[in-house]
Amino acid sequence: MAVVSAPLMSLGASGQVGGAIVFSSWKGRPVVRQLVTPSNPNSAKQMARRAMMRFLSQQWSPLGAPAKASWDTLAKASNVAPVNAYTGNGQDRWTQFNPPTEHYLHATGTPATTAVITATGGVGQASLSVALGTLNDSWGVVIFGVLGSAPTGIFTEVMYVTSGLATPATVVITPLLPGTWHFKARSFTKYGDWGTIGADATAVVT
Repeated sequence: MAVVSAPLMSLGASGQVGGAIVFSSWKGRPVVRQLVTPSNPNSAKQMARRAMMRFLSQQWSPLGAPAKASWDTLAKASNVAPVNAYTGNGQDRWTQFNPPTEHYLHATGTPATTAVITATGGVGQASLSVALGTLNDSWGVVIFGVLGSAPTGIFTEVMYVTSGLATPATVVITPLLPGTWHFKARSFTKYGDWGTIGADATAVVT
């Protein structure tokens, strides 16, 4: 149900009407758009995008001042906040299956050495520990997972993206269907460079 202000003159409104349109505001301007319900909110591609969005959101706060300041130019050009410029750019790169960067104008980095996973199964979940060896310019670790066969390291196999600033990187993947799950990990640098994908590790989920 839409809520209106100054109803006799209809100066503003918020909310949905008839399950068809939505009223809101953006940067102080009234906006009306079609109400859209995702047809498959849990598709593999959507889960991969959400995994990266979670990572980007968690990593903004601990970024140093120089990294945050590097997004000012893009933010001003797009008329958005620096955090939105950083997140949007990261997701644009990720859509092309390129890692995000913590700096807008980035250099070339040196990835961490090959990620080695130790996986332990549980009830509806798997606990992973990822040893990275030499960290170099490591920033994050992408976890690929497939039920019943080894991952090949493609976008639709992405299950989680976690910090790669320390080793081991640990993560719990849940919920998972029962069976033998296979996992691989691949690190990436703060400058958007891929590392080498690691070997397959398995965990029996009950």
